[in-house]
Amino acid sequence: MREREAGVGCRSPHPRWQQIARGDVCRQVSTGIDGNGLPVASSERTRSGCRVSGDWSRFPKKVFRLRPIGWLFVALFLTALIMCYLMQPQTQPALPPGVNVRGDLHPVADDQIRLLFDRTVRDPETDTRVIRQEIFDAALAMIAGAQRFVVADFFLWNTWQGTEPEEHRRVATELADALIARKKAAPDLAILVVSDPINRVYGAGQESFFQAMAEAGIPVVFTDLDRLRDSNRVYAPPARRVGGWFRRSRTIWRWLHRPRWPNLLDRAGDRISTIQIGRLLLFKANHRKVLIADGPGGFAHLLVTSMNPADGSSAHDNIGLQISGAVADDALKNELACAVWSAMRPANVLQMDSGDWHRVLETIRQRVKVATPVADSLATADVPHAAWDSEGAIRRRLIDLIDSAGPGDRLMGMAFYLSDRGVIDALREAAARGAQVRLILDPNKDAFGLKKIGVPNRPVAAELIRVARVNRLPLEIRWAATHGEQFHAKALALINPQTGRTALSIGSANWTRRNLQNYNLEANVYIENAPAVAAIYEEQFETAWSNGDGLLHTVDYADYADPWVVNLFKNILCRFQERFGAGSF
Repeated sequence: MREREAGVGCRSPHPRWQQIARGDVCRQVSTGIDGNGLPVASSERTRSGCRVSGDWSRFPKKVFRLRPIGWLFVALFLTALIMCYLMQPQTQPALPPGVNVRGDLHPVADDQIRLLFDRTVRDPETDTRVIRQEIFDAALAMIAGAQRFVVADFFLWNTWQGTEPEEHRRVATELADALIARKKAAPDLAILVVSDPINRVYGAGQESFFQAMAEAGIPVVFTDLDRLRDSNRVYAPPARRVGGWFRRSRTIWRWLHRPRWPNLLDRAGDRISTIQIGRLLLFKANHRKVLIADGPGGFAHLLVTSMNPADGSSAHDNIGLQISGAVADDALKNELACAVWSAMRPANVLQMDSGDWHRVLETIRQRVKVATPVADSLATADVPHAAWDSEGAIRRRLIDLIDSAGPGDRLMGMAFYLSDRGVIDALREAAARGAQVRLILDPNKDAFGLKKIGVPNRPVAAELIRVARVNRLPLEIRWAATHGEQFHAKALALINPQTGRTALSIGSANWTRRNLQNYNLEANVYIENAPAVAAIYEEQFETAWSNGDGLLHTVDYADYADPWVVNLFKNILCRFQERFGAGSF
């Protein structure tokens, strides 16, 4: 009787008894008998491990039992929906003043140009780090010598260290202290600081030295990133729409602003809010690294560099260019224009007293000479010429420079990121025309103690090397031999020993869509017909390329070459992130 009630050995034709007899139901949590004498299961576990209830035990199998071709159609349908969303046109704000500026070429004397390098390499004999730096000390000297004004605009300016502290130099506070000390020594000196809101983690808090500068009479303006275009096509449109809905509810808006999450940028920092994380994912920035100060005669001197005064970046390889003359005046006007529209939102300004920012702005404008006088001999002679470029103008200048290269020309580039398709195609075509193309790239494996997978440089390098080998093109790539630090330089030079032609573009802009197509704020200086400067650049490049000084600067391309399957995945990821801005580069 018990066996019959349990269904074991039962010959009943009822399918429910047959199901239990076959063992399709592995366990009954609670059972009973209905009015027809059939078992009732309130909760069961099937062989597949799914917990089901009652007569719905077979429902999941029927619904999700699709053939591979069915899953393929589902995947294609979802992909089509996503691509339709991504490809629809997006409304972007008009570019604010001072963005996408291609400056005029101005004559400049050889002694008014200085090329600066920061090098961090390994000594293979002692396996120790060798650090040689020039850029930061040059910046401190400019501040110490300023008499009328200083304008400092830097992207990363903080004490954050990442997972592996960089103990080389506390550059963030050292730079702030230098500005404060100079202001105290010369109270009439007008000093303006511009920086990216990443240094306050896109909130209202900031490093203590920013507040100290404001209290010393140095206004600090954080760039209004809402005035810039959105580069992240995947995240930005829905985030802005949903954000508009959330603003209508005070309760939700307060909840989103409440600090509750670990600081993604500074593990030792205070907790941050959901809104701050959301702003971080927009992936846009004032990425400039610029210092302008007056010198002898009151004329402006300009430093454009790839160096960030951030403690975690203090040992990176960088390049900088120090230059005087009319190009520095162009840079100053451009910087002030960007500061003005950022300061329209009062929350973006740190100042000791209301109106400090406006007084400093007007003082700088009054003290700046419109243009540096140029002697007739200098204006007509075959001298170097330089121009200030920003944002999209940098891309146009780079591509024009590469497109002009042909047989006998040498293109020598150093890049932290390379992913802009226009630049990549131009480099490949220049090699096809007979120009010698050599690139030193960062392997994209280190970021403040975190490990990266090599995107975008490794798949891009693989593409260029493959084309060069198939077509036998004079195009070569070597990797910077980094050990925790980054090869952070961004520079390209064209040199022709036969004709004597030289041209260089140096500054803050990575060679990516976000940096070169009017999404980030960027700053470069372009110089042509400057053989002395080009010779210094070539010497530094050749030393790094061949490890000519006995130190380990670079390694062969094969050292970071990926297998084809891995490279295929990275290439797809790189192309997607570059096209839709859904990445950090």
